[in-house]
Amino acid sequence: MKNRYLIAVLSLIFYACSNTPSVPPADETSKGADFMKEEKPKVDLTVINANAPVIKITLIAKGNTMADMLFDKDTIKVMAGSTVEFTLENQSTDQAMQHNFVLVENGSIKVVADAGLKAGADKGFVPEMEEVLISSALLSPGQKNTIRFAAPAKGYYEFVCTYPGHYARMKGVFVVE
Repeated sequence: MKNRYLIAVLSLIFYACSNTPSVPPADETSKGADFMKEEKPKVDLTVINANAPVIKITLIAKGNTMADMLFDKDTIKVMAGSTVEFTLENQSTDQAMQHNFVLVENGSIKVVADAGLKAGADKGFVPEMEEVLISSALLSPGQKNTIRFAAPAKGYYEFVCTYPGHYARMKGVFVVE
């Protein structure tokens, strides 16, 4: 019995110590608690360089049920510094299959989709939050929407349809090279 208790206590101590953030170097402590937050400047993707090359992309939303809905691409690649002329086309025919395109920070699909549900239909299920970089209009079947935006900085981003329940199947990776 004592051995089990000792093992349990030592396990808790080990767990607690292994999950404690390391102490920052001395020169970092003067920054206060913000030293752990990565500062990323918010870039307005609607500001377009007139001399930038234009990359045209069409993404098609397909399917008439929750089981068969999808985007026709799961990866989109663009060049850094380019202008993206992006067209979303909803080829669904069932009136319940409304779709949008939302470009988000990498790793934020679920939090953005959950917030989109709260944003509601009046906002096209697109939340106002820093993880959202750009979005299309919410499209009914048969509609198209074209948006132009500056490619974000080099890196990996994600795209998703934030219409309620769609994010699990309608998503992909947006790569800026």
